[in-house]
Amino acid sequence: MLPNSRKRSAGMLLPGGNDDDLGAKWAPPNSIMKVCKLVFVGRQTILAFEDAVITSRANKIALEYFDKGQLPPAPFPLDRLPMLAQAISPENIKSIMDWQHFVTFLETICLNNTNWGKETTSLIKPTNEFVEKSVEWNTWRECFHRSVYRSFLLGPVLCHVYQEPLVPATNQPKVFLDKFAERNEGRPSDLYRAEIDYLLTIPVFNLEAFETHEPVYGPLADFFIQQTQQLAATSMYPAEANPDSTIDRAHASAAYAAMVQCLLSYMLMWWDEKFFTNEVTKEPSHKRTLRLIRAIKFYPEEISMPVHPHDAQYTPIHQRYLHTERNTDRPAWTDNARYLEEVLDYMYGSSGQPNTYADDLRAPFPPLQIFQFIARRYLGLRFMDNAFGYDAGAPSDCFVSHPNTGQIYLGIWPERARSGWLGGPGGPEPMFDVIDGEREYLPYFNYH
Repeated sequence: MLPNSRKRSAGMLLPGGNDDDLGAKWAPPNSIMKVCKLVFVGRQTILAFEDAVITSRANKIALEYFDKGQLPPAPFPLDRLPMLAQAISPENIKSIMDWQHFVTFLETICLNNTNWGKETTSLIKPTNEFVEKSVEWNTWRECFHRSVYRSFLLGPVLCHVYQEPLVPATNQPKVFLDKFAERNEGRPSDLYRAEIDYLLTIPVFNLEAFETHEPVYGPLADFFIQQTQQLAATSMYPAEANPDSTIDRAHASAAYAAMVQCLLSYMLMWWDEKFFTNEVTKEPSHKRTLRLIRAIKFYPEEISMPVHPHDAQYTPIHQRYLHTERNTDRPAWTDNARYLEEVLDYMYGSSGQPNTYADDLRAPFPPLQIFQFIARRYLGLRFMDNAFGYDAGAPSDCFVSHPNTGQIYLGIWPERARSGWLGGPGGPEPMFDVIDGEREYLPYFNYH
């Protein structure tokens, strides 16, 4: 019998139900059996099934608001996302299978079209499909799929806090972002000084103002930490790091590995043009579609893919922006909403917003501040001073291109990385360092 339920003659409560809410959550025994069967089959056939459920639900919620011309809710209803928060339906399973197809497509691109993917394949992928797959290979795929799902959770959950500043409001400068798309021969270009000053008052655009980031990233960071409680500890977590008192060291080591894997997946999909291309004409072969909100763009898109994931090595995923009905009284999705990526890029790139820890080095690119927040809040870590340095071979570049990068999905740092590109022998762990040298942060801009 499920918790908080009593025996009934005709049925029982679905997960998340109680005696005072017998509407949609009340179901006869055959419905319960159907739900249990769906969950059982899902867990047996879909890698990282619970994370697939969470990401599928988050995007569905955000897109339902988009279809009504509204921004996703804030705070985002994270409590509705876990598998036991509500019953799994056949419709849910269809959406989850679409996500599985998408993530498998991305996996195929990685393994066939990147140097590190080919290296991973040669090292750990079983060569004979009739031989039982190795534990190492199963672990790799599970962690890869989980991290990709989590990277696509960022878009819907953080969409409101990134898009809301672009919604017309009385406290904005006059003609805020007026004709932004036309300022440079039809392409998004410069921001004016008044626009920059205004955006600096908003936490997501003031990249290193950590003391303002708790309301923005805190709920999602808490949710992420909760979702890592059952993961196995790894050896990746730096010995010199001190986790927050709310989690023990074993949990911190598991959370750290999951965070780094999610960071890697996000950066791979963002930095590498192998994965996505703008749709110009509809490809007849791209018959499988999925609607989602990607972080950095924070605008709903429809992506299309071939029916067979193995075709991913021959063609990228096509993406196109979706259209929405507008509320003329106070439009939530303005014409500038599609250019949020360019606004973020200008606020970051034109100014060189200083790194809190080193004036001559770049801060993390937006929206990587969510990872900075998790590392600082729970793990006693922060991005290394030079993580996003200007030089070729900076840690961030090597992080996504090193031949042994794929080992990160096994919960280990590549040995070559320890002694070469990503850190010195016995030095700080790649990409992250312990928190020290805190100082006052003063943003500046190179105004034109």
